Amino acid sequence: MYSAALSSASYQGMMVSVLAVAIALGAYFLLSHRADILGATVLVTLTAFIAKDYYHIVYAAGALLGVALLMQLTDFDEGTFRGAIFYAGLSLFAATILYYIAPETVKLNMDMSFILVLVIAAFFVLVEGLRTGFDYDSEALFAVIGALVVVFLVFHVAGGHHATWGIGLMAFGVLLKAISGGFISVTSFAAGFMIWLDDVTGHALHGGAGEQSMTTFLVVGGILILAYIYLQWRD
Repeated sequence: MYSAALSSASYQGMMVSVLAVAIALGAYFLLSHRADILGATVLVTLTAFIAKDYYHIVYAAGALLGVALLMQLTDFDEGTFRGAIFYAGLSLFAATILYYIAPETVKLNMDMSFILVLVIAAFFVLVEGLRTGFDYDSEALFAVIGALVVVFLVFHVAGGHHATWGIGLMAFGVLLKAISGGFISVTSFAAGFMIWLDDVTGHALHGGAGEQSMTTFLVVGGILILAYIYLQWRD
């Protein structure tokens, strides 16, 4: 079945129904404390932003269910990932059915839509952390404050490109590695590095950032990369 009206339902049109299902799924997670349900909650919530239209959600839901069922045929233990994508697929189809019944729409720009889904996803992750505890305490707080200072300074000079936020994650990884180490310092730096590299490469090849911004990104990013390599070598 193809419907032009459904095809024109952008992520803003689908967001209400997808987020409604995601929040219901998150509420179930808070009651059950199941890791697969938390994974499904995060997947569904992020899909509310990245799905271009109704059919993107349908195809994504079908693919998730298909892969999850295929995993059932293998002997390999995928842990909670199998359940997460299975419940995410079911939930996305529930969201499309809800959209048929109540085709509500929200009028948010891309930045606000991103912040909305990120806050909802982060809430369900962090609320479980508050119940079970965190692996890092004061040292992580110092690293967060330091990274925010770096972001503020770079933002003031170069603006709010996503390289700015990549540099913030890189700074967090460097500071945490210097203070206490741990795997999160590795993953934070790696995530920030890829975000920074994507933006710097895009601006270098296709423009979009002024000379001052590019110089700032390259200098600060280069310093953080060298600092991380040194800390890694020192260990």
